[in-house]
Amino acid sequence: EEVEKVEDFQVKVRDGTEIAIRLVFPKQEKVTGSLPALAFYCHGGAFVAQSPKSMEFFARQAANSMSAVVAVPNYRLAPEFKFPTAHTDCVDAFSAVLNLCTSSTLAGKVDLSKIAIFGDSAGGHLAAHLAFCLSRPRSNGRKNTADAIRLPEGCRLKAAILFCPVVTPYSPTGSHVRLCNGPLIGEGLITWMWN
Repeated sequence: EEVEKVEDFQVKVRDGTEIAIRLVFPKQEKVTGSLPALAFYCHGGAFVAQSPKSMEFFARQAANSMSAVVAVPNYRLAPEFKFPTAHTDCVDAFSAVLNLCTSSTLAGKVDLSKIAIFGDSAGGHLAAHLAFCLSRPRSNGRKNTADAIRLPEGCRLKAAILFCPVVTPYSPTGSHVRLCNGPLIGEGLITWMWN
């Protein structure tokens, strides 16, 4: 799908590694307000596959249909990068995108009162994690196991959209049993992904 433009940015995450973030801008005629919203998309792939490039078709459709600049982080994948690398990469990438939108390249070009976080499968899990981090209270000096993200003044999370998210530990859930021989993901692949 045609979009206004696609840009890649490099950002540093907490361990000093640089990761890419792909920004997909909606066509101007698709923008319903004075400015496009911001949408942060975490791609799926069982934490071991896919990338912003492989899911660009979906990010392009989302940008136009959501009237939003869609940011897609190229988070690091297992098995080379173990838990919680994908989680921390997404948290740090989201913070970097907020910084781009408030004090850098995109300042004044995105409506930050309309932020959506979305993802599919493993990306749905990462999007749920980000939403959780946005809801965490300040720590009062205690060590938290998850990051707390603070949105700048005027920024609002309006939606968390989770497409078939991985949100429970592996077990034969009702849908897993019912759909174990599905056309796309069967029992063998689900078991392999969890392992």
